[in-house]
Amino acid sequence: MESAAPPKPLRSPGYSEVRYRLGIEAMIQGKDEEAAGWFQKGAECEHPASLFMLSDLYSKGRGVARSVEGATLRVRKAANLGLPEAQHLVGLKYLEGLGVEPSDREATRWFRLAAAQGHERAQESLAAQLVKLAKKGDAQAQFEVADFYATGTGVRKSDSKCAYWTEAAASQGHVLAMVRLAALYDNGVGVQESGENAVKWCRAAADEGDLEAAYKLGDFFRTGRGVSKDVWAAGRWYRQAAEKGHAEGMFTLATMYLTGKGQPKNPLEGRKWLEKAADLGNQSATIKLARLKS
Repeated sequence: MESAAPPKPLRSPGYSEVRYRLGIEAMIQGKDEEAAGWFQKGAECEHPASLFMLSDLYSKGRGVARSVEGATLRVRKAANLGLPEAQHLVGLKYLEGLGVEPSDREATRWFRLAAAQGHERAQESLAAQLVKLAKKGDAQAQFEVADFYATGTGVRKSDSKCAYWTEAAASQGHVLAMVRLAALYDNGVGVQESGENAVKWCRAAADEGDLEAAYKLGDFFRTGRGVSKDVWAAGRWYRQAAEKGHAEGMFTLATMYLTGKGQPKNPLEGRKWLEKAADLGNQSATIKLARLKS
Protein backbone atom coordinates (compact mmCIF):
# COMPACT_ATOMS: atom_id res chain seq x y z
CA MET A 1 0.00 0.00 0.00
CA GLU A 2 1.40 3.42 -1.07
CA SER A 3 1.99 6.12 1.52
CA ALA A 4 -0.41 9.04 1.50
CA ALA A 5 0.90 12.25 0.01
CA PRO A 6 1.82 14.86 2.61
CA PRO A 7 -0.87 17.51 3.10
CA LYS A 8 -0.39 20.87 1.46
CA PRO A 9 0.78 23.67 3.75
CA LEU A 10 -1.94 25.94 5.09
CA ARG A 11 -0.55 28.90 3.14
CA SER A 12 -0.31 27.02 -0.15
CA PRO A 13 -1.44 29.04 -3.22
CA GLY A 14 -3.69 26.12 -4.10
CA TYR A 15 -5.70 26.50 -0.91
CA SER A 16 -5.85 30.27 -1.37
CA GLU A 17 -7.35 29.78 -4.82
CA VAL A 18 -9.96 27.39 -3.41
CA ARG A 19 -10.93 29.93 -0.74
CA TYR A 20 -11.16 32.64 -3.37
CA ARG A 21 -13.49 30.54 -5.51
CA LEU A 22 -15.63 29.69 -2.49
CA GLY A 23 -15.86 33.42 -1.81
CA ILE A 24 -17.00 34.08 -5.38
CA GLU A 25 -19.66 31.37 -5.12
CA ALA A 26 -20.91 32.84 -1.84
CA MET A 27 -21.16 36.30 -3.45
CA ILE A 28 -23.16 34.90 -6.36
CA GLN A 29 -25.55 33.38 -3.85
CA GLY A 30 -25.86 36.71 -2.04
CA LYS A 31 -24.02 35.44 1.07
CA ASP A 32 -21.80 38.46 1.55
CA GLU A 33 -20.63 37.68 5.09
CA GLU A 34 -19.61 34.18 4.09
CA ALA A 35 -17.86 35.57 1.01
CA ALA A 36 -15.97 38.09 3.16
CA GLY A 37 -14.85 35.26 5.41
CA TRP A 38 -13.44 33.24 2.53
CA PHE A 39 -11.75 36.26 0.98
CA GLN A 40 -10.25 37.12 4.37
CA LYS A 41 -8.73 33.64 4.59
CA GLY A 42 -7.25 34.08 1.12
CA ALA A 43 -6.06 37.58 1.96
CA GLU A 44 -4.21 36.24 5.01
CA CYS A 45 -2.21 34.11 2.57
CA GLU A 46 -1.55 37.18 0.38
CA HIS A 47 -3.75 35.94 -2.46
CA PRO A 48 -4.04 39.03 -4.72
CA ALA A 49 -7.53 38.33 -6.09
CA SER A 50 -8.89 37.65 -2.58
CA LEU A 51 -7.44 40.94 -1.36
CA PHE A 52 -8.99 42.72 -4.32
CA MET A 53 -12.45 41.28 -3.73
CA LEU A 54 -12.24 41.91 0.00
CA SER A 55 -11.34 45.51 -0.76
CA ASP A 56 -14.47 45.78 -2.90
CA LEU A 57 -16.63 44.46 -0.05
CA TYR A 58 -15.10 47.00 2.34
CA SER A 59 -15.70 49.85 -0.10
CA LYS A 60 -19.40 48.88 -0.43
CA GLY A 61 -20.01 47.69 3.12
CA ARG A 62 -21.11 44.26 1.96
CA GLY A 63 -20.51 41.48 4.48
CA VAL A 64 -18.22 43.79 6.48
CA ALA A 65 -18.49 47.27 7.95
CA ARG A 66 -17.91 49.86 5.23
CA SER A 67 -14.38 51.26 5.46
CA VAL A 68 -12.62 53.38 2.87
CA GLU A 69 -9.38 52.89 4.77
CA GLY A 70 -9.86 49.11 4.90
CA ALA A 71 -10.65 49.01 1.19
CA THR A 72 -7.62 51.13 0.29
CA LEU A 73 -5.28 49.07 2.46
CA ARG A 74 -6.28 45.80 0.82
CA VAL A 75 -6.40 46.98 -2.78
CA ARG A 76 -2.97 48.57 -2.39
CA LYS A 77 -1.62 45.27 -1.07
CA ALA A 78 -3.11 43.45 -4.07
CA ALA A 79 -1.58 46.06 -6.36
CA ASN A 80 1.83 45.63 -4.75
CA LEU A 81 1.49 41.89 -5.40
CA GLY A 82 1.09 42.68 -9.10
CA LEU A 83 -2.66 42.32 -9.75
CA PRO A 84 -3.38 44.65 -12.71
CA GLU A 85 -7.03 45.23 -11.75
CA ALA A 86 -5.85 46.41 -8.34
CA GLN A 87 -3.10 48.55 -9.82
CA HIS A 88 -5.64 50.27 -12.06
CA LEU A 89 -7.98 50.87 -9.14
CA VAL A 90 -5.18 52.32 -7.00
CA GLY A 91 -4.41 54.66 -9.89
CA LEU A 92 -8.04 55.79 -9.96
CA LYS A 93 -7.95 56.39 -6.21
CA TYR A 94 -4.94 58.67 -6.58
CA LEU A 95 -6.57 60.40 -9.52
CA GLU A 96 -9.77 61.11 -7.59
CA GLY A 97 -8.33 61.39 -4.06
CA LEU A 98 -10.34 58.46 -2.68
CA GLY A 99 -8.73 57.39 0.60
CA VAL A 100 -5.39 58.91 -0.47
CA GLU A 101 -3.97 62.34 -1.23
CA PRO A 102 -4.65 63.15 -4.90
CA SER A 103 -1.54 62.72 -7.04
CA ASP A 104 -1.34 62.76 -10.84
CA ARG A 105 2.16 61.35 -10.60
CA GLU A 106 1.10 58.34 -8.50
CA ALA A 107 -2.00 57.80 -10.62
CA THR A 108 0.15 57.70 -13.74
CA ARG A 109 2.62 55.31 -12.10
CA TRP A 110 -0.07 52.80 -11.16
CA PHE A 111 -1.83 53.07 -14.53
CA ARG A 112 1.50 52.41 -16.20
CA LEU A 113 2.12 49.24 -14.16
CA ALA A 114 -1.31 47.83 -15.00
CA ALA A 115 -1.14 48.91 -18.64
CA ALA A 116 2.19 47.10 -19.03
CA GLN A 117 0.34 43.87 -18.19
CA GLY A 118 -2.16 44.47 -20.98
CA HIS A 119 -5.02 45.78 -18.81
CA GLU A 120 -7.13 47.62 -21.40
CA ARG A 121 -8.91 50.00 -19.03
CA ALA A 122 -5.57 50.91 -17.49
CA GLN A 123 -4.19 51.59 -20.96
CA GLU A 124 -7.11 53.92 -21.60
CA SER A 125 -6.66 55.63 -18.23
CA LEU A 126 -2.93 55.99 -18.82
CA ALA A 127 -3.52 57.46 -22.27
CA ALA A 128 -6.01 59.97 -20.87
CA GLN A 129 -3.63 60.90 -18.06
CA LEU A 130 -0.69 61.35 -20.41
CA VAL A 131 -2.77 63.44 -22.82
CA LYS A 132 -3.55 65.74 -19.91
CA LEU A 133 0.14 66.06 -19.06
CA ALA A 134 1.05 66.42 -22.74
CA LYS A 135 -1.33 69.37 -23.12
CA LYS A 136 0.47 71.00 -20.19
CA GLY A 137 3.72 70.76 -22.14
CA ASP A 138 5.34 67.67 -20.65
CA ALA A 139 7.72 66.46 -23.39
CA GLN A 140 7.96 62.87 -22.14
CA ALA A 141 4.17 62.64 -21.94
CA GLN A 142 3.92 64.04 -25.47
CA PHE A 143 6.33 61.37 -26.71
CA GLU A 144 4.38 58.58 -25.00
CA VAL A 145 1.04 59.88 -26.28
CA ALA A 146 2.50 59.83 -29.77
CA ASP A 147 3.48 56.20 -29.21
CA PHE A 148 -0.09 55.36 -28.12
CA TYR A 149 -1.48 56.95 -31.29
CA ALA A 150 1.09 55.05 -33.36
CA THR A 151 0.04 51.68 -31.93
CA GLY A 152 -3.61 52.35 -31.08
CA THR A 153 -3.00 51.52 -27.41
CA GLY A 154 -5.67 53.09 -25.23
CA VAL A 155 -6.73 55.42 -28.08
CA ARG A 156 -7.88 55.17 -31.67
CA LYS A 157 -4.83 54.73 -33.91
CA SER A 158 -3.94 57.95 -35.73
CA ASP A 159 -0.76 58.61 -37.72
CA SER A 160 -1.47 62.34 -37.89
CA LYS A 161 -1.88 62.65 -34.10
CA CYS A 162 1.22 60.54 -33.61
CA ALA A 163 3.14 63.00 -35.79
CA TYR A 164 1.61 66.02 -34.01
CA TRP A 165 2.66 64.89 -30.54
CA THR A 166 6.01 63.61 -31.76
CA GLU A 167 6.81 67.04 -33.19
CA ALA A 168 5.62 68.71 -29.99
CA ALA A 169 8.08 66.63 -27.97
CA ALA A 170 10.90 66.99 -30.50
CA SER A 171 10.50 70.75 -30.50
CA GLN A 172 11.24 70.68 -26.77
CA GLY A 173 14.47 68.76 -27.28
CA HIS A 174 13.23 65.22 -26.67
CA VAL A 175 15.91 63.22 -28.54
CA LEU A 176 13.92 60.03 -29.15
CA ALA A 177 11.07 62.16 -30.47
CA MET A 178 13.53 63.78 -32.90
CA VAL A 179 14.59 60.35 -34.15
CA ARG A 180 10.98 59.23 -34.58
CA LEU A 181 10.00 62.49 -36.30
CA ALA A 182 12.86 62.09 -38.76
CA ALA A 183 11.54 58.61 -39.60
CA LEU A 184 7.98 59.92 -40.00
CA TYR A 185 9.13 62.57 -42.47
CA ASP A 186 11.37 60.09 -44.25
CA ASN A 187 8.47 57.67 -44.78
CA GLY A 188 5.62 60.18 -45.05
CA VAL A 189 3.69 58.74 -42.11
CA GLY A 190 1.25 61.24 -40.58
CA VAL A 191 3.05 64.09 -42.37
CA GLN A 192 3.94 64.97 -45.94
CA GLU A 193 7.07 63.09 -46.96
CA SER A 194 10.10 65.35 -46.79
CA GLY A 195 13.71 64.29 -47.05
CA GLU A 196 14.80 67.76 -45.95
CA ASN A 197 12.78 67.61 -42.74
CA ALA A 198 13.98 64.06 -42.12
CA VAL A 199 17.58 65.28 -42.34
CA LYS A 200 16.79 68.30 -40.16
CA TRP A 201 15.45 66.24 -37.26
CA CYS A 202 17.99 63.47 -37.72
CA ARG A 203 20.79 66.02 -37.48
CA ALA A 204 19.22 67.54 -34.38
CA ALA A 205 19.18 64.13 -32.68
CA ALA A 206 22.70 63.29 -33.89
CA ASP A 207 23.97 66.58 -32.48
CA GLU A 208 22.58 65.44 -29.13
CA GLY A 209 24.63 62.25 -29.36
CA ASP A 210 22.03 59.75 -30.60
CA LEU A 211 23.90 56.90 -32.32
CA GLU A 212 21.08 55.73 -34.56
CA ALA A 213 20.50 59.28 -35.77
CA ALA A 214 24.20 59.71 -36.57
CA TYR A 215 24.17 56.46 -38.54
CA LYS A 216 20.99 57.40 -40.40
CA LEU A 217 22.42 60.82 -41.19
CA GLY A 218 25.36 59.02 -42.76
CA ASP A 219 22.87 57.16 -44.94
CA PHE A 220 21.23 60.43 -46.00
CA PHE A 221 24.56 61.94 -47.09
CA ARG A 222 25.65 58.72 -48.79
CA THR A 223 22.45 58.47 -50.86
CA GLY A 224 21.72 62.18 -51.25
CA ARG A 225 18.34 61.85 -49.60
CA GLY A 226 17.18 65.31 -48.44
CA VAL A 227 20.71 66.70 -48.73
CA SER A 228 23.45 67.04 -51.35
CA LYS A 229 25.19 63.71 -51.86
CA ASP A 230 28.53 63.70 -50.05
CA VAL A 231 30.24 60.39 -49.20
CA TRP A 232 32.90 62.15 -47.14
CA ALA A 233 30.28 63.82 -44.96
CA ALA A 234 28.60 60.40 -44.74
CA GLY A 235 31.91 58.96 -43.58
CA ARG A 236 32.17 61.51 -40.79
CA TRP A 237 28.70 60.62 -39.47
CA TYR A 238 29.35 56.88 -39.74
CA ARG A 239 32.57 57.40 -37.78
CA GLN A 240 30.68 59.32 -35.08
CA ALA A 241 28.21 56.44 -34.74
CA ALA A 242 30.99 53.83 -34.84
CA GLU A 243 33.15 55.53 -32.22
CA LYS A 244 30.22 55.52 -29.81
CA GLY A 245 29.51 51.81 -30.24
CA HIS A 246 27.09 51.49 -33.19
CA ALA A 247 27.87 48.08 -34.74
CA GLU A 248 26.37 48.76 -38.17
CA GLY A 249 28.20 52.09 -38.21
CA MET A 250 31.44 50.21 -37.52
CA PHE A 251 30.80 47.84 -40.42
CA THR A 252 29.97 50.67 -42.83
CA LEU A 253 33.01 52.67 -41.71
CA ALA A 254 35.18 49.58 -42.22
CA THR A 255 33.82 49.16 -45.75
CA MET A 256 34.69 52.77 -46.50
CA TYR A 257 38.28 52.26 -45.35
CA LEU A 258 38.56 49.10 -47.42
CA THR A 259 37.20 50.74 -50.59
CA GLY A 260 38.50 54.28 -50.11
CA LYS A 261 35.01 55.72 -50.55
CA GLY A 262 34.12 58.13 -47.74
CA GLN A 263 37.42 57.51 -45.93
CA PRO A 264 41.03 57.37 -47.09
CA LYS A 265 41.77 53.81 -48.22
CA ASN A 266 43.34 51.96 -45.30
CA PRO A 267 42.97 48.15 -45.16
CA LEU A 268 44.40 47.91 -41.65
CA GLU A 269 41.94 50.47 -40.31
CA GLY A 270 39.14 48.74 -42.19
CA ARG A 271 40.03 45.39 -40.65
CA LYS A 272 40.16 46.96 -37.19
CA TRP A 273 36.61 48.26 -37.50
CA LEU A 274 35.41 44.96 -38.94
CA GLU A 275 36.78 43.19 -35.86
CA LYS A 276 35.06 45.68 -33.55
CA ALA A 277 31.76 45.22 -35.37
CA ALA A 278 32.11 41.43 -35.33
CA ASP A 279 32.80 41.51 -31.59
CA LEU A 280 29.42 43.23 -31.18
CA GLY A 281 27.71 40.46 -33.14
CA ASN A 282 27.45 42.09 -36.56
CA GLN A 283 27.09 39.14 -38.94
CA SER A 284 28.06 41.09 -42.05
CA ALA A 285 31.37 42.01 -40.42
CA THR A 286 31.99 38.41 -39.37
CA ILE A 287 31.40 37.17 -42.93
CA LYS A 288 33.61 39.86 -44.45
CA LEU A 289 36.43 39.08 -42.01
CA ALA A 290 36.25 35.41 -42.93
CA ARG A 291 36.51 36.30 -46.62
CA LEU A 292 39.51 38.52 -45.98
CA LYS A 293 41.26 35.65 -44.18
CA SER A 294 40.57 33.13 -46.95
